[in-house]
Amino acid sequence: MEKNYFGISLLSEYVYCQRSFAYRLIEFKPHEDENYFIVDGRSTHQRLDDKKVSYNREGLPEKRSIYVKSEKIQATGKIDRVIYCGDTVRIIEEKRGRLRSNEQHDLQCQLEAYCFEETFPEPKIEACLIYYQKSRRTRTVAWDNNAKNKIETLYNEIKDKCKDFALSKFDQVFDSRCSGCMFEKTCGAD
Repeated sequence: MEKNYFGISLLSEYVYCQRSFAYRLIEFKPHEDENYFIVDGRSTHQRLDDKKVSYNREGLPEKRSIYVKSEKIQATGKIDRVIYCGDTVRIIEEKRGRLRSNEQHDLQCQLEAYCFEETFPEPKIEACLIYYQKSRRTRTVAWDNNAKNKIETLYNEIKDKCKDFALSKFDQVFDSRCSGCMFEKTCGAD
């Protein structure tokens, strides 16, 4: 990751749990190993990185692990898959589990689209999709001016909190999201 740039997945972590975002930002390592979901997700993405160009069932070309970057929101990362449909593209984020509504997943896909548009002004984005591997189902994520404005507002909020960094600025959640979090013991001790 480039210096002073946020990783796309780190930015999406902010909507899931601000405190986890802060721990990851300062690269705090808990005494325990990372949780199962992080290890499994990393394994899934390594498999995606192995296959760079292919054609889908519709015969459309798709590329994997596309690097994108936004100067405007200081974000960088990789898109799992981009399907080229003539003058437009479909951005696809892959997740390991079953089809479900998830704000963090939506934001990650939208951040990828935001960075794609800045990195590649053409072609235009036709759709943002999340593919859930376990259920083999796809869900569409909103991609419009409201989504872009939400991203810019979120980035400004994060930037303001990071100016004079203090862990106490980042809210803790204390709910079911804590179960299995690699920071659960440390965070609860704050």
